[in-house]
Amino acid sequence: MDLSGLIYPGRLVTALFDALRQTAGPSSVGRALDAAGLPRDLPTAAKTATDGLDFAQVAAFSEALETLYGVRGGRGIALRTGNALFEQGLRDYGAMVGVVAPQFQRLSVEQQAHLGLVGMAHIFSHISDQASSIDDHETSWAFIVDPSPFAWNRISDEPVCHVLTGMLQASLRQATGGYQFVVYETACRATGADQCVFRVNKKPVGRV
Repeated sequence: MDLSGLIYPGRLVTALFDALRQTAGPSSVGRALDAAGLPRDLPTAAKTATDGLDFAQVAAFSEALETLYGVRGGRGIALRTGNALFEQGLRDYGAMVGVVAPQFQRLSVEQQAHLGLVGMAHIFSHISDQASSIDDHETSWAFIVDPSPFAWNRISDEPVCHVLTGMLQASLRQATGGYQFVVYETACRATGADQCVFRVNKKPVGRV
């Protein structure tokens, strides 16, 4: 495997493994590591690593989910894993801590959602080589990732960064006190795009 030299931090990688166990069962991590051609001791190494995992390893692990569970099944597991990853790895980290402040809760739902996305972009850009930013459009936001570790050197007919979609969904629920937003990847480097872009509709679809 040719490594990229780009790193996803050990904190997120450990949360990724734990989240997958939660969503797909205790044996899921080992099976995915085998399918990806990665060593079985990777979860243990990630807990003590000062740098984390290379983007190429993250992409191989993500692709292995589709190998094991099929494209549709792998996508569903990746989305649920992304939700759980946020809860375990980012819910109480960095800018996301501030969403419980009284002054934040007095903002409109749209303002809360926007600031939540800005916070996520700052966290990713700060703790990893996954540079992230936000573009504001009339009825939606574009969450831009360049590059995405989940799409690194992958080739696909459809977007593949489902874990990131799940994380964004969970972060929006956290920021807005339980509102659900439509999030979908409109461009992906795995399909030949220059960047991975996630569209977030500004109008929520409901509340949990």
